[in-house]
Amino acid sequence: MYNSQLFVACCSLLLGYETVLIAGAETNFASLALIFFATLFIYNTSRLTIAIHPDEKKNLTGLTVLGRKQHLSLAAFSLFASFIFLTQLDVPQLLIFSLTAFFSIAYMMPFKIRNKRIPGLRNNLIFKNILLSIIWSLATCLLPLSDASGQIFSEPMIWMLVRRFLFIYALTTIFDLKDLEADKKEGIRTIARIAGITGTRIISLLALCLFVILIFMDPNFTIYAYKTALLTSAFITALIIVKAHPKENRSIFVFVVDGAMAIQALLVIGFHFA
Repeated sequence: MYNSQLFVACCSLLLGYETVLIAGAETNFASLALIFFATLFIYNTSRLTIAIHPDEKKNLTGLTVLGRKQHLSLAAFSLFASFIFLTQLDVPQLLIFSLTAFFSIAYMMPFKIRNKRIPGLRNNLIFKNILLSIIWSLATCLLPLSDASGQIFSEPMIWMLVRRFLFIYALTTIFDLKDLEADKKEGIRTIARIAGITGTRIISLLALCLFVILIFMDPNFTIYAYKTALLTSAFITALIIVKAHPKENRSIFVFVVDGAMAIQALLVIGFHFA
């Protein structure tokens, strides 16, 4: 699964670069590198458990990190790399990064106090996919452009943010199918458990349909090459959603569903340089 975490980090990097191309902005390599390493840190940290052992008598607090050495090593390395690139960002970028980092930690919540895991927001049926989509949208849309004056909350950026949110939401929703059986055993409520396989597909496809509608509605999105790239990616993603099934091989499921992000970005990059 280490390869899958590197793959997801690459997907976030590609989506960030896609944003730069569509916005017609200058490439900020520090922010793109930060997106990659921060994603790598979050996804490896989510595999760890940080156990806190307060000792009121000695007025001390013990700390133990539980998990595989590979996850711990990648998390430590990516955290170190993230700090290096953080020093090269400006104030707006730092604020956006802090916001996404806070909600990412709140989402996964790797902390355990007195052997009791603190529930993260990913355990909430309603907010789970919405929050995850917001985090990805902010990180891959605002962070790469936050140093571009006048673009952060401009009308084109708002359209792009909403489009990115809907696209990511479609993927996060169908991704719930991957852990359907495990979630049933652990009693975790997800959209997949409530809506079933067909219902989950329908919800994902509805989000994808709204994504397509916004491509046509955006008055600022006038470059047909980019429109064609996004529409092509939506068609491919729709096929992925229709074919997604909980009994599919876990590794294949991860790479195919997450791969929809890479496909979209690569299509935009390909049309840009064609």
